[in-house]
Amino acid sequence: MDIGNKRKTRVLIILLLGSLVSVAGWRVTIAEEDEKKPSMRLNPVQSDPHEELMRHRNEGSAYYESGILKKALANFSAAAKLKENSLAEIYNLGLINRKLDNIKEARKLIKQAIKLDDTFANSYYVLALMDKQEGKSDAAITLFKKAMKRAPTDPSSYYQLGLLLRDKGKDQEALQLMVNALQLNPYHTGALYQLYQSYHQSGQIDKAKLTMKEFSRIKKSVSRSRKQLNDEESALSSPLTSDRLAVSDNKISNEFKASFNKTIKKISEPISAFSLHNLDDDIQSEIVAITNSGMLWLISSDKDRKLNAKKLGKIAIKSKVTSLLVERFSVKETARFVVSSQQGLAISSPDFLKSPVKLKWLSKVAEGNVQTIDIDHDGDLDLISLATSTVYVNRGNGRFTKKAKILGSAEIKSSIKGAKSLIGSDFVNRISVDMVAYNNSGTRYFLQDATGGRYALKKDVLPKMGGISWLGKGDLNNDGMMDLVGTNKSQLFIDTNLGEFKFSNKIIGKSEGVINGQVADFDNDGRLDVLLIHKTGEITLWRNHGEAGFKRIALSSSQITKSTHPVFKDDLDDDGKIDVIALSDKGQLVTWWNDSQGVGKWMKLDLIGMRSPPSGQMTQVEIRRGSWYSKYESNGLPVQIGLGDANYTEILRLSWPNGFIESKFKIDEIGPWRFEESERISGSCPSVYAWDGKRFNFITDAFISGPMGVPVSADQYFPVDHDEYVKIPGEALKRNGDRYQLRITEELREAVFLDKVQLLMIDHPVDVTVYPNERLAPPPFPEFGIHATRHARPSTRVIDHRNNDVTRLVAAVDDTYPTSIARLQYTGFSEPQGVTVALPDGAASSKNLRLFLTGWFYYFDSTSMISASQRPDMKIIWPQIQVKRNDQWETITYTGIPSGKGKTVIVDLTGKLPANTQEIRVWTNVELYWDQILIDVSAPPEQRYTTREAPLLSAHLRFRGFSQLLAKTGPQPDRFDYNKVRYTALWNPLKGKYTRYGDVKPLLGREDSQMVVFGSGDELVLEFDAPKDEPSSGNKRDFFLYLNGFVKDGDKYTAHAGRVDPVPFVGMTQYPYDTSNGIPKPFRTEEYKQYQKLYQTREPLQFTGPILSAWKESGQ
Repeated sequence: MDIGNKRKTRVLIILLLGSLVSVAGWRVTIAEEDEKKPSMRLNPVQSDPHEELMRHRNEGSAYYESGILKKALANFSAAAKLKENSLAEIYNLGLINRKLDNIKEARKLIKQAIKLDDTFANSYYVLALMDKQEGKSDAAITLFKKAMKRAPTDPSSYYQLGLLLRDKGKDQEALQLMVNALQLNPYHTGALYQLYQSYHQSGQIDKAKLTMKEFSRIKKSVSRSRKQLNDEESALSSPLTSDRLAVSDNKISNEFKASFNKTIKKISEPISAFSLHNLDDDIQSEIVAITNSGMLWLISSDKDRKLNAKKLGKIAIKSKVTSLLVERFSVKETARFVVSSQQGLAISSPDFLKSPVKLKWLSKVAEGNVQTIDIDHDGDLDLISLATSTVYVNRGNGRFTKKAKILGSAEIKSSIKGAKSLIGSDFVNRISVDMVAYNNSGTRYFLQDATGGRYALKKDVLPKMGGISWLGKGDLNNDGMMDLVGTNKSQLFIDTNLGEFKFSNKIIGKSEGVINGQVADFDNDGRLDVLLIHKTGEITLWRNHGEAGFKRIALSSSQITKSTHPVFKDDLDDDGKIDVIALSDKGQLVTWWNDSQGVGKWMKLDLIGMRSPPSGQMTQVEIRRGSWYSKYESNGLPVQIGLGDANYTEILRLSWPNGFIESKFKIDEIGPWRFEESERISGSCPSVYAWDGKRFNFITDAFISGPMGVPVSADQYFPVDHDEYVKIPGEALKRNGDRYQLRITEELREAVFLDKVQLLMIDHPVDVTVYPNERLAPPPFPEFGIHATRHARPSTRVIDHRNNDVTRLVAAVDDTYPTSIARLQYTGFSEPQGVTVALPDGAASSKNLRLFLTGWFYYFDSTSMISASQRPDMKIIWPQIQVKRNDQWETITYTGIPSGKGKTVIVDLTGKLPANTQEIRVWTNVELYWDQILIDVSAPPEQRYTTREAPLLSAHLRFRGFSQLLAKTGPQPDRFDYNKVRYTALWNPLKGKYTRYGDVKPLLGREDSQMVVFGSGDELVLEFDAPKDEPSSGNKRDFFLYLNGFVKDGDKYTAHAGRVDPVPFVGMTQYPYDTSNGIPKPFRTEEYKQYQKLYQTREPLQFTGPILSAWKESGQ
């Protein structure tokens, strides 16, 4: 579709894992710890000493947050040289030295910071954390109290102090502190969990159940899927950057002359409603409009400001449209439109631009004005009616389900019902979506996000302003907090966001009869301005002069005196200046082209969400350059950023709505720049490495228990297995002296609970291949067994579901796979797919018929399972063998999934196929890639192999760091290079107690629930006795590593999310397990209590910091 001569977009697709990514022109490079590698574009040195200081602070903070600690240290050190004896520099150096585990130096620096400013709470808090980590609880208690006194509104000190007092047996004091923390932050999950434990231990079971229900609800709903917060994270443990108020760096241009040139677009009849969206692959928005008769129009602009209109067809609506939305409701789809009228609410198909318009009715109720919001935090946009306060939850594929109870109380619904508009924003910087509603009477309501689609009405948050006529949002004073701006009958006012649900009201000036407005940076100086439309037809621009306030500029008339249709802002002609689009009283499209002179430079961003809303809605964009700071929040259209007289920004920081944060360095003006939300691994399984005689190499991942705590739906969980046999080929494990050496590492955000380890040696003929009987599948779980084959052969013909011949791709284990698989936005799921495999003649009636299926799959995490469960067409199809009967495929049996990378599933089809079956189909909707498919119609070889155990000599737990993720192209399993280690990650371990470092051999000899518990960055070093005898002539030796235990990932929807406990036990078949009758029996023994006292004493290391905080330096 040709819709105008558009600027070609510079596309910057960020697909790299575990690292911060830069945007050096067209280059995309991984940020490495190796200083010799060109990891990112360097910002230029500033001639002004203060701006150079701020550059180092900004870069240091961005590197700190991204886990690139050497570069963070270098920048903080450079800042310290520029400003000696500065609290910010000394404190930042203390923080980074703590991260680098240079505790002695960190202590020295933080104590020095305390001497410089005894009132600064952060120093006491960080010093207390170090004391706590080293077991100095009395000293930590004293310091947390001092931090609490200096920062009484931060819940972190209350919580940390409560933990320490609980450990000292002061339960009542600890409980009070947890309550205090919850009063400051009702959604503090750590405090909620401690409250649950207190109730449970005191026998208050009903209160415990209610508290656990609330804890689980918040943990499941809170959007931390990409960056989980931990109990230590707080503004009190963040790097200090600068006072984020705008300073003289972005000067107010005296040459600015406001000018808006109005044009009116007339089409055949009046327009009822219109909306903007970027419908093609450029970075400019198109207008979709609908007339009173139901005719749909596409209107696009070219650089000459010519609006080209094209009819798309008539829609089947008999009444006048009151609301029109155009939005991408799924990552895998193009945009749809949603139309609301007296007839009801309907949604289009995603191909409405190319084919006859088709509507699907969501409701036959008049819903009035409808807006989008991701109300349940699952990464896609839902719908909310302002006429009825009804919420329609997005189920994918154009399906929406009406949810009557999702908002919460009747009071919440009544505050929305009949609202004139709904302002959604993260007003407290907690990765939430709070809402402000205001109605025709002028009353407004602040609705605090209580997660999971529930809201709490916060009274007395907003200053009382009678008769609100219009309301907008934006960071109007450049301090990193979203403010409100609005009008009543006679005044323009700003509610400055002070944080923690406090706003300060200020009257800006006289402004009568306002019926609509918009907030944007109309002069590109980096400050948000306000444009107002008055019922007299007048338009006024209130230009933001920073600390000098706002100054009123009268513009041309609007021809709008009563239309309250939403006003849009966008750079329609691609000249770098924000234009305004509205609907006149006569239903004509009115565009005010921004012709202002003396405007600043600019850049434009196109944001593509992958696990966030696809159009990037609610993504926060922060800009730093020297002492300058500005913040924007995406509304789903391209984000335009004013740069003043600068031609680049030093740091561009994206905070996606799900909590995932990315920082980019040295972004040049204009662009346009397209940023696609990175896909990063966060949870799968621990990794197994073996010594091959020269080095340690990656073997595979160990699934062990299958998906422990992973939900099938909102209230059902996968049953858990408790053991696994992992094959290690003989050539991959060689003796090192008298030992076989293995390593098990946790590279991801998981906790591993290991109860028993064994290494079995399988000596067998060299022409025989052996496999353990393993697979991931629902019960019954596979029993231990050895499958042996001598004559397994590839099929002569294998065709995939798209009719591609993939015979060669599945003939050998070589990392080549059939890849014509349509991935879905739900991790681990694909469109139904598979391969059809030709069988040898007579195979169906053979006395022996086995399939050997080797492959790997993308792990379906808890978030994807919950999201998929909301769709009626997205039930998991476990891999299955099908045959054709009467031209229909029928399922014969299930194969299970290879439980890790490069593992093999064996399926015995003997006697299960109809006679004369010549082909079978392997079918699933799991994102599963087959590397090799073999068929064996011969009898299993005679058992000429021996199985022996190599005794465990030693087991040592230690911190190691993270192996480098190997680069890959196309669909490939994630593999790691053991020999390249980094000491940072983009997540923190699950919270709770881990096994202390050191000798853990006594814990791994038997199944007794006394497990080795380890997590992110940890390594289990295993050494087994290698017998002196080698396999006899004609034989070879392979190994099966037996692992008994469990694995729990860090996904937000995993049961008891984000923490180690409650821990698993021997005999557990379901997680979460029932504790209504008390704790499980294995935990009640004296032996188990001794194990807890001796081994379960370690707090995990922390790898990431919280969102960058601002700190106001007086006079600096």
